[in-house]
Amino acid sequence: MGDFGERFEVVRRLGAGGMGVVFEVQDHVRGGRVALKTMRLRDGASLYRFKNEFRALAGVIHPNLVGLYELATHGTSTFITMELVEGCDLLAHVRPERRDPAFAATLSAPFGEDASESPPASAPRSSGRSGRRFDEDRVRSSFRQLARGLAALHAAGKLHRDVKPSNVLVTPEGRVVLLDFGLVVSLEADSQLTQDAIVGTPEYMSPEQASITQLTEASDWYSVGVMLYEALTGRLPHSGARLKLLMDKQAVVPPRPRDIASGVPDDLDALCMDQLARDPNARPTGAEVLQRLGDAPVPSLATRRSLSTLEAPFVGREGALRELEAAFAATREGRARIAFVHGESGMGKSVLVRRFLDGTTRTADAWVLAGRCYDNESMPYKALDGVVDALSRSLRRAAREEVDAMLPRGVHALAKLFPVLARVEGIASAVRRSASAIADPQEQRRRGFVALRELFERVASQHPVVVWIDDLQWGDLDSAALLGELMRPPDAPAILLVCTYRTEETLRSACLRALLDPALHLGDAACSIELSALDREDAEDLAHALLGRDPALREHAARIAAEAQGVPFFVDELVRHMHSIQAMSASRAGRVRLEDAILERISQLPADARDLLEHVVLAGRPIARDVAVRASGLESTA
Repeated sequence: MGDFGERFEVVRRLGAGGMGVVFEVQDHVRGGRVALKTMRLRDGASLYRFKNEFRALAGVIHPNLVGLYELATHGTSTFITMELVEGCDLLAHVRPERRDPAFAATLSAPFGEDASESPPASAPRSSGRSGRRFDEDRVRSSFRQLARGLAALHAAGKLHRDVKPSNVLVTPEGRVVLLDFGLVVSLEADSQLTQDAIVGTPEYMSPEQASITQLTEASDWYSVGVMLYEALTGRLPHSGARLKLLMDKQAVVPPRPRDIASGVPDDLDALCMDQLARDPNARPTGAEVLQRLGDAPVPSLATRRSLSTLEAPFVGREGALRELEAAFAATREGRARIAFVHGESGMGKSVLVRRFLDGTTRTADAWVLAGRCYDNESMPYKALDGVVDALSRSLRRAAREEVDAMLPRGVHALAKLFPVLARVEGIASAVRRSASAIADPQEQRRRGFVALRELFERVASQHPVVVWIDDLQWGDLDSAALLGELMRPPDAPAILLVCTYRTEETLRSACLRALLDPALHLGDAACSIELSALDREDAEDLAHALLGRDPALREHAARIAAEAQGVPFFVDELVRHMHSIQAMSASRAGRVRLEDAILERISQLPADARDLLEHVVLAGRPIARDVAVRASGLESTA
């Protein structure tokens, strides 16, 4: 079953599949029941996908996406805790015959864990015209919610790649929840790689997904189209053996839903067929899908740049950028460098580093290994865990002979510290060839530390290397010890280590206190880059650039800069606020207030969420989740 510690009490097993097992558990810390998903396999590739499932949604909160809570390791078990969603799959919700108990017994397991490739055998598949057997109101409401959740995922720069009925649950209250992010990949330009294998569920995957070519958001919308087709007709647009199914997606246009089932509305018929277009560019975008499903228009921010994109204006940080460039140049001369980039929350630390990485290190042979600490993770060496994941990706892309030349003598000990490295074939081979395990844990750790340093030395001899650890304030003492060993003089690897953290957390973070301790004797290798508030002119220039450089908006930019008091995050939020008619009118009257932006954001929350927020604010200090839930009279799901 797994070792989850005393904190979790298993209530029942919910489902299982090829990648993991899901349990309903009582969480004695949260004070409620949650879903707990644990890994079924323990190899490096499975661990990599499992962690990616959690991190894909870090910081993304939406009512139509399942809420993920923690990623943790206890003993030999690695697991994710998440919101417990109880309900049926979307197709069972919209088609009465799928709600029949005999039929429901054949449905996929909860939480997207079923490994089958076909719908239940009792699903209607006849080619003849059938009577209307779907609930139109439920179809419209459910697919509208699914589209909202998927659009939010895409807006966060992620592609799902496995949208299917068993991954979309509907609660008894009618809330639609998209689950299972084990196949999620980034949509960012630097990681939008062509697939090297067919992944996903054949019946629901797009033609380009089936042909192992470049994927975009359109691929997920195709999968939604397959689900809509099945909702309207009771059958799939393509069926048959796997090979035939994948080939038909490339060449065969399925019959229209209205030609199979009676009572299919014209607009849903047209939307479904447009989503199933073989050409991804011919499919409707997320915004178009929402509009065609009758969703209320949402103010578009696509007309302006955001601080979260690399195309965002870069203002007032030129000196800090030059310091990072100088540190990187020193590594090209064989010297190790550490840059501690810090400032209060909202000062643009991550934006600065992303600009540096985009402008300086994107040479053909540079290795940029980025990771981030999360306060809701309890992984060993958590500050370096994401960095080593990135290292495994770079090693997998390199030629086998190059990888073999880089591997240190104690690589098997390193793979014990970071099992994900075993997904690299050269390392997996070395582990298989290694002698029996080292009995002493401290000796195992020492050898792993030495091996990581040697590995970075060898990589840096072949490539420029930048390691970036974001939100280091959430790191642990083991990470600090490993980083100290990696960068200790003399003869540290010629890499640039960039650590970003919140200045206000320096005294509270044991990891930061250990790394900033003068006893480490980092000396000239380390530099401190502190980001403070922008001056008035720079803040105004940033606001004007985000508004689109329209001369007519210069006056609004000046008011935004004054209200934001030089904090880039506040500038960005106030610009978002300015896209409402009321805010623009207030600005013309000489009023731009951060308070109004906050109140507008709060007004968009559901009533129960607003009530919960009010109780948290009234407390005036951090309070336990279960206390806040009880105080606001809500029923806790976690």
